Amino acid sequence: MDDGSPDSCPALCEAYAQKEERVRVIHRENGGLSSARNSGIAAARGDYLAFVDADDTVAPDYLSTMFYAAQNSDADLVISGFCEMQQDSTVLPDAGRYLAEQTGTFVGRELLAHFFDPDSIYYTVAWNKLYRARIWQTLRYPEGFLHEDEAVAHRLYAACAKVTCLNEILYFYRQREGSICRSG
Repeated sequence: MDDGSPDSCPALCEAYAQKEERVRVIHRENGGLSSARNSGIAAARGDYLAFVDADDTVAPDYLSTMFYAAQNSDADLVISGFCEMQQDSTVLPDAGRYLAEQTGTFVGRELLAHFFDPDSIYYTVAWNKLYRARIWQTLRYPEGFLHEDEAVAHRLYAACAKVTCLNEILYFYRQREGSICRSG
């Protein structure tokens, strides 16, 4: 999803899509994070969805590991661990690592209690997750709000028959001054 990028990102995305038939690029005027995610949800054609923020990175086997876990557990949602990295891609020490308190497969509603944990970011952010697409049929992110992922997370978990929590760091969140996660 190109949400009105002013740099060379649209051309890079198009070049990658030319090489990889599974990639489809959608260009649109900047409408904000929720609007971009909602457009991506509406345009998705596959059985699963994942969100990766533009300045973050993922492990090379991120999607395959998450997909394999979803297939093996029949989960509607798979969550990976993540760690924070600085703007220069330096990974922060252990304090910046987030892993599941318990690994395995759970009923979605069982995990709602974790929303009150100090490290609830593991459970509530949109990224570091692979979603079964059908759970988004009636859900969308509210537009015009900060922390929009927190506004729908409880409804997502309630809609999930099974959630699998992995104890592997597969997502790398880039800390930026002024980012939404830092301004909470």
